[in-house]
Amino acid sequence: MLIINDAYELVAALDSSLPPDIKRLLQLRCDLIDLATFVIVSPGDAVGAVEAAAGIPIITNIVDGSHFGEADFQPSAEWVADHGGLFEAPFILSDDGAGVVLIVPDDDGVDATLLALLRTYGERALGDDLSGTKSGRAASA
Repeated sequence: MLIINDAYELVAALDSSLPPDIKRLLQLRCDLIDLATFVIVSPGDAVGAVEAAAGIPIITNIVDGSHFGEADFQPSAEWVADHGGLFEAPFILSDDGAGVVLIVPDDDGVDATLLALLRTYGERALGDDLSGTKSGRAASA
């Protein structure tokens, strides 16, 4: 797991051996670094460890206490974007917009419960080019 708390850590992450799609997402969201902590999940990270590092419950709704898998559960994330092999879930935690941006590769070895939640609630992101090619659904005529 990689935690990015400030601009110095963001620059170091962008200069590291992170996968290209994660670097592109960080570049797209770099303007949030003064408000957000980025938590990048790695294969082998248990959801409990991710929640502890992020300081927020992920599989439990912050407001009503419902758990992923229960009928009325809704994630506490503002939204879940499926970037095609990579999920992004921002959690806004205060009125000033501060929060956590969870970045999770859709890879073998990533916590199965976490991936199930993200796959269930993720919506295909349009317009973000993380692969280096044009992405998004084509409009039909």
